[in-house]
Amino acid sequence: STGCHFSRLPVQIAIVKHAGEVDGKSTAAHLPVLAPDHVKIYTFPSIPACDPSDVLLIFPGENAQPLEKLWEMTVQNGHTTGPCVICAKKHVSIPWKTLLFIDSTWKQTKRIYLDAKIKGLPCAVLEGGHSAFWRPQRGKPSGWLATAEAVHLAVTQLLALQGCTGHVDDLLFFFKFFYAKISSRYRQLPSQA
Repeated sequence: STGCHFSRLPVQIAIVKHAGEVDGKSTAAHLPVLAPDHVKIYTFPSIPACDPSDVLLIFPGENAQPLEKLWEMTVQNGHTTGPCVICAKKHVSIPWKTLLFIDSTWKQTKRIYLDAKIKGLPCAVLEGGHSAFWRPQRGKPSGWLATAEAVHLAVTQLLALQGCTGHVDDLLFFFKFFYAKISSRYRQLPSQA
């Protein structure tokens, strides 16, 4: 046994990254390593086929609704139950097969967000997040998350909405590792007076 543990997720994760986004700076690159059966990264303009009944865009766009509100509206229109891949208990099934995320700097998101394949998708905004990203974008609210944080928060909120007490904290393994490494490095530097 190699000791490797791969995360199981209750949904597929599709991440569309801007071609100008540097892989070494992106937290999205960590996710397919941690959940290879559930996370796929596409480089824009390559975007997977998106059926609005199966795909939910997670993005703070102009028509975005809070994830909880979209859940309530969708589940209200009929829902099924099934075994949870996280805890094996029976829960309300998540109404979307895929969550779609945009991975780019905030300046670069508009072109991807306005693409015809994405434009008609239901869009959810995540509430309650606070970024711990070590390279925040100046002038942006702390609720604007790095991609790994957004994926973790979205899946965590979906699990809570369906009544699952399980967690997917393993998705943040590399994020936490780099955060600790960078924080430690900055603590070792002499302070600038």
